[in-house]
Amino acid sequence: MEMFSGILANQAPPKQTAAATIATLCDRLLHATLLEDRRAAVLGLRSFARDYKESVASGGLRGLIGTLAKDSDDVDTVKVVLETLLLLFVTENDGSDSPDDISLWLADEFTQKQDNITLLIDFLDQSDFYERLYSLKLLIAILKNRPERTRECIYTAPLGISKLVGTLDDRREIIRNEGVQLLIALTEEHAEIQKLVAFENAFDRIFNIISAEGGLMGGFLVHDCLRLLTNLLAFNVSNQSFFRETGCIAKLVTLFGTDEAADDMLLDSTAKNVLQLLGLCKVFVTLGGSATHANQLSFWQHGLSVKVLTLAFSPKSSIDVRSEALDTIANMIRGHHALQEGFAQQQVDASALPMYAGVDAAGDASKHTAYVIEALLNMALLDTNLASFNLRMAAVQCIEGYVYDNAEISLHFLDRAVKGFTSGEDETANIFNALIELDSDSRADPYRTWLSGAIFMTLIFDNREAQDVAMQLTSGDTESGEEVVTAIQTLSTNLVSALQYGLDSRISLTFLMILCVWLYDNPEAVNDFLNEGSTIENLLAIINQSNKADIILQGMCAFLMGIVFEFSTKESPIPRGTLHPLILSRLSKDQYFHKLHKLRQHPTIRDFEVMGNKVQHKGLPEVYFTAEFIEFFKDNYSHILRSMDRDPGDPSGRLTNGESKMVSTEMLESVTAQLETKEDELSKLQAAHTALEHKLSQEQEELRRFRESSSLTVQKIKEVAAREIASARDEAQSIQEQAEADLLAEREAHRSELQELTLRMDSALRESRAATEKVTKETASVISRLQEQNSELQEQNSQLKKELDSLREEKSGQDQQIDNMKSAILKLESQLNEQLDDYKKLQARHESEKEVLRKSKEKQLADLKQELEDRIREATENAEESKKRAERVQAELAQAKEAAQNSIKEEMQKAASAREDMDELMLVMADLEDKKKDYKRRLKTLGEEVSDEEDEEEDEDEEEEEDEVE
Repeated sequence: MEMFSGILANQAPPKQTAAATIATLCDRLLHATLLEDRRAAVLGLRSFARDYKESVASGGLRGLIGTLAKDSDDVDTVKVVLETLLLLFVTENDGSDSPDDISLWLADEFTQKQDNITLLIDFLDQSDFYERLYSLKLLIAILKNRPERTRECIYTAPLGISKLVGTLDDRREIIRNEGVQLLIALTEEHAEIQKLVAFENAFDRIFNIISAEGGLMGGFLVHDCLRLLTNLLAFNVSNQSFFRETGCIAKLVTLFGTDEAADDMLLDSTAKNVLQLLGLCKVFVTLGGSATHANQLSFWQHGLSVKVLTLAFSPKSSIDVRSEALDTIANMIRGHHALQEGFAQQQVDASALPMYAGVDAAGDASKHTAYVIEALLNMALLDTNLASFNLRMAAVQCIEGYVYDNAEISLHFLDRAVKGFTSGEDETANIFNALIELDSDSRADPYRTWLSGAIFMTLIFDNREAQDVAMQLTSGDTESGEEVVTAIQTLSTNLVSALQYGLDSRISLTFLMILCVWLYDNPEAVNDFLNEGSTIENLLAIINQSNKADIILQGMCAFLMGIVFEFSTKESPIPRGTLHPLILSRLSKDQYFHKLHKLRQHPTIRDFEVMGNKVQHKGLPEVYFTAEFIEFFKDNYSHILRSMDRDPGDPSGRLTNGESKMVSTEMLESVTAQLETKEDELSKLQAAHTALEHKLSQEQEELRRFRESSSLTVQKIKEVAAREIASARDEAQSIQEQAEADLLAEREAHRSELQELTLRMDSALRESRAATEKVTKETASVISRLQEQNSELQEQNSQLKKELDSLREEKSGQDQQIDNMKSAILKLESQLNEQLDDYKKLQARHESEKEVLRKSKEKQLADLKQELEDRIREATENAEESKKRAERVQAELAQAKEAAQNSIKEEMQKAASAREDMDELMLVMADLEDKKKDYKRRLKTLGEEVSDEEDEEEDEDEEEEEDEVE
């Protein structure tokens, strides 16, 4: 039995390796002429694609792409090819953002030819489910690995964008989802593709998908649709204008839901979608955008701003949603004066605010409302919950948006805060309660002081009029015998107290930031600060502390000292001449530079643009500076760093283009005179301005009347348009119903065709399996024959190697001979070139001599002509003297003419004879040269060498012969 098993084992064909099988399948895929053979080869490669991805990709990728193009009409083959290609793109860690080398190589192969990408896009026109789905997945994989090149290929493909956007209309959810994912990746940072997608009616299609998914209460698909809208609209003014003009703003408003459905929309499950929708709104109102003003107005007119404001103050909204909503509404009104005024008139739900929470135990708390500015101040300054920090920061940003670039509102806000604090009758939260009084509540909640300071800095930043209003704020009653203290002195005292008692550093930094911004370029404020001289001593003591010193606080104190000295004057309570040595006696220049440098390099300032104000989950948030102050500090750092180098004798200490700007008494008187003149001119201009304002008010009244009449006309037009739209909508509804009926009939037909195709596919699969077994057996026999031929070829190869070695030896000898011959030829060529140069020189000399001879003959002829003319002139003069002598003179003239003609003929004959002699000489020299070359060739043929000396002797002989001939 063992013997028979051994015989059978010897007769069995050798086992075939996976690499050999893959190579065979790749070869068959490339060269097969029958569709069934190519399909069988693709099926075989698909079975190896996951485990032997590199072998299949290197050997079969081009064949797979070629089959995809060749058999694009065969659905089954296309499906298997696309599946195989997708398996090749699958990475081991599919969630990784870094693609592997094989995926990059596959993407390169596809994007090298435009036709490959166009082929995949064309499959999107097919109705087959798998063709559309796999084509989308494959395009996403290619785009992920080579985004730039793939975008360009899709952008230039005929109707490429149109076909991709068309997948959003597919009723099959998975294809629609893949289409959204592909468009998200495709529209990243490519403005032209964004425009093409938008003008393919993408906005309406996306809103239809969101509506079908249930609005914001939908799942991840709604989130992806909002991401796609954000990509299409961010920093793209053209698409934003198109979005507004096509009525899509109203659809955004609809997404926020009605007041009745708002509670369901605010569930935690919809928070991601709400945040994404708010982010979408913010891309319309980026600061400095060219379309921002128009977008802000459109949002307000459609009620979108009010929707976002309601969401921000809804008690059922999460903190993240409310914070993002406040930041969004801040962007919606920032810099738009009309909207800022309208914003302040809005009332919001105040039931969740600290001032109103739990007011009514009977359940009436939800009915409390408040004006929005009052509610924002209450939210920012009175909410002590650490979890609400983001919400408090967003409230401050909303207030900053309310007063941004609006001096009138800033002054009104500040004046009301000052009067409310002074009178003590202000029932709302006041920013000066935490800044001036620094009560126990402020110490327990350092961010109450910090946020109050952030709002105050926004009001006075780069606004001298607002700073003057703030300087009117005082504390202390003179009637009661109390000392009146200004706001700057109070802030300075609070700063020193916070530093000495070790209060939270954020409180000290708040006062330091305010004083730096307030005192910068404001000598009156600096003088007010210097009225309390002990403040300087205390701050210098803080800067000089070495044990457990806070780098940020010391640097900020040094920065404040630099500002105080830079903008002090000789009339200050502590003059510049006294202040400079006072500071340097306690703080050297090196230490001053060192403190400021360490502050500038501290991560909280250096990396602020990257880190921002990060919020920690444990303890107080790591927030120390406002973005506005960071910008102020970096802009003025170099200026203040050099302030201690100023001459204390400079009354102003100001710099102009790096040089000190002195202010003398004479200059001050001159400026005062000019100021009086300008004031007179200003009064005249104000009178003219008043007249113009009166005229403008009349024109505005006429404009208002015109707008009222125009609005009535527009209303009528809208009513007519609404009726026409309704009729068109009914017609479209009937067409849609008919199309759905046709679609159902077509679907039934497709279902029957699918069953028939399934039966055919099963029979074809059985046939392919039988053919595969037959091919496997034939392949085994062919491999055995190939192995025998391989051994024979190896023997022949060894023999050929021996013959090749002998041929190489012969070739080396021949190469040596060739090199010797080449060197001899090069030497001979150099000699011939030298001889040719000598001949050219000789020929040039002969040409010059011939030219000289010709010119001498011409000169003689000219002399003879001149002589003849002279004689004729003399003869003419003699003829006038005597008629008798005329005949004799004429006879002599005739004889002279005849003699001259004879002489000319003789000279011309001599010249012709000389020219003929020269031509004969040239012929003789040419013959001699030919003979010399012939002799040299004969000598070389005989093996003789012609030396350079012989060449020179021959040249000398030729020159002597030529001289003799001449």
